[in-house]
Amino acid sequence: MNKKNKIKIYDFDEVIIKDFKENPALLKEFKVSIVKDYKKDKDLRAFKENLKLIIKAERGLATKISRQTKIDRAGIYKILSSEVMPRYDTFEKLLSAMGYNINIQIA
Repeated sequence: MNKKNKIKIYDFDEVIIKDFKENPALLKEFKVSIVKDYKKDKDLRAFKENLKLIIKAERGLATKISRQTKIDRAGIYKILSSEVMPRYDTFEKLLSAMGYNINIQIA
């Protein structure tokens, strides 16, 4: 097969990340929407997957988070994997380094 006929196939995450990199306003809107979605459906796995997209889209964010939290990059992605349930204080540090603030209130 020659290069002319070669088709590049993207996965969904790659397309989203590319869009976020090209459109910072879209990324900002996404950051707000994932919090709203989490408050509504309490799906922590989906929330963590969306946080990974943000980290991948923001150049240098993983390094910044790693420095602030003293968690290496592999550890950051492990925390955000669907199999791992991080300790509250670790997750709070990670969210804080990403610009989020956890606000706990009495219901």
